[in-house]
Order: sequence, then C-alpha cells, then structure tokens
Amino acid sequence: PDLGGVFTYTLIAGDGGTDNGLFSISGNVLRTTASFNYEDQNAYSVRVQSRDQGGLIVERVYVISIADTNE
Repeated sequence: PDLGGVFTYTLIAGDGGTDNGLFSISGNVLRTTASFNYEDQNAYSVRVQSRDQGGLIVERVYVISIADTNE
C-alpha cells in the first residue's frame, strides 16, 4: 500500500462477473444501473479490477446482497 496512491477501478468479465451489466463504477463508487427487487433476486455478483499508479493489478469478486423491505 502506497500512501496517497491513485487507483482506478473497472468492472471486468470473468468468473464472478455475472451481474456486471447491472452496475457501473464512477471514480471509486459502485453504482447500480437497475432497480432491484428482493423477491426476484437478492444477491448480485460483480468482478472488479483495481489498478494502481504503478500498473499493479488486483481483481476481486464481490457479492452485493439486497435487503428486503416492507412494501
């Protein structure tokens, strides 16, 4: 970890990126591009790549859980 490091984040295809099309990344914030309904699907999987200013890369799969709300 570099203090003051600059990182870029990208949604990438691959194992775990099943739901990438429902999200976007703006700066360092993951945003949804869809409305979610807990009863239809309550978890989504995205694959994110992070690249630092030196070109080093790390990739991770994240599962986003949707909370059920009383409608």
